Amino acid sequence: MNFRRTIALLSAGIMAAGVMAGTGITTMAAETISDAQAKAIALEDAGLSADQVTFDRIEMGTEQGASVYEIEFKTGSMEYDYDVAVADGEIVEESWEIRRPSASGSQISEAEAKSIAVNDAGVSEADVTFIKTEYGDEDGIPVYEIEIEDQTTKFDYDVAKAGGKILHASRKVKVPACVAAAQKASANTNTGKTGEDAAIEAALNHAESRRTYSKRCDRSPLPQGLRRRPRGL
Repeated sequence: MNFRRTIALLSAGIMAAGVMAGTGITTMAAETISDAQAKAIALEDAGLSADQVTFDRIEMGTEQGASVYEIEFKTGSMEYDYDVAVADGEIVEESWEIRRPSASGSQISEAEAKSIAVNDAGVSEADVTFIKTEYGDEDGIPVYEIEIEDQTTKFDYDVAKAGGKILHASRKVKVPACVAAAQKASANTNTGKTGEDAAIEAALNHAESRRTYSKRCDRSPLPQGLRRRPRGL
């Protein structure tokens, strides 16, 4: 076996990887998306088209260890904020809020506010932990500020005390798919083997992690409930 040729062939994908500055986590450059694609992903998730919104900001940033496009846009009645992973287009964090909100109706209890938040997030109350539930205000309107999380995602809600309307909601994944895949690829290379065996095993493990990466780094849209926002009010 030609050692140099074998390593060159098996390691071709590895050489395309970049190391995130200061983190030691590798990201796959071949999977990157453009800012135009990131904007399209955000608009699709919001259920809007480009001619319905005004873009306030789109720039590069970092969220949860992943390089992201930070995108902000608004309609006449709503404001949206998205962090879309550069590596694969996953929505790492997103939020929306009603501009110039109002609230009316009967006062709801804390338990009712919790139920509204959980139902909108599309999760089971048995599967989440309540991080915070306290009184606050959103643009002068009394609200219940509710933070919940499950194993993969954190949610944040402002629910109006009068009538139970959701005035603000956000969702953040704890570990972006591209970061998880990079961590796995890095861990799989530390097998203790040396020489040709180590190089070949590292390349094969890298190929396997890339298959996992491709499966896991697809878009991660908002749960069904959160997507049903009153658009363009």
